[in-house]
Amino acid sequence: MSSSSSKFDRLNLLEVKASLESLALDLLRGRFPNVDVEPYYRLSEAYIDETVRRDKWYKQRMRSDNSLETLILLSMDTVASAYVLISGKRDEGKVNGLLKDYETIVGGYLERIGLLAY
Repeated sequence: MSSSSSKFDRLNLLEVKASLESLALDLLRGRFPNVDVEPYYRLSEAYIDETVRRDKWYKQRMRSDNSLETLILLSMDTVASAYVLISGKRDEGKVNGLLKDYETIVGGYLERIGLLAY
């Protein structure tokens, strides 16, 4: 892989990461319209990043050969963590519902940018 190709891939991943973040924040704002969700999201993001650094099992579980897949998995964990922080509840059904909605939104986004085809 050439250096310019690698830079392009990183740039695309950074753009996708920013878009995933925006989609996640919009989804959380929709679920919690009277709450400033961004600080909770940032705290969750920092928690997930730290967990990746410190927990080998978690890191292996989240790591994929596909960088995009890894990014999405980490994003989903961040969304779930933020939801728990905001709601103060670990309601598996509601978290799973939120993640299902997030998957749908992310799938639509990836399809629009040409990274997913059905």
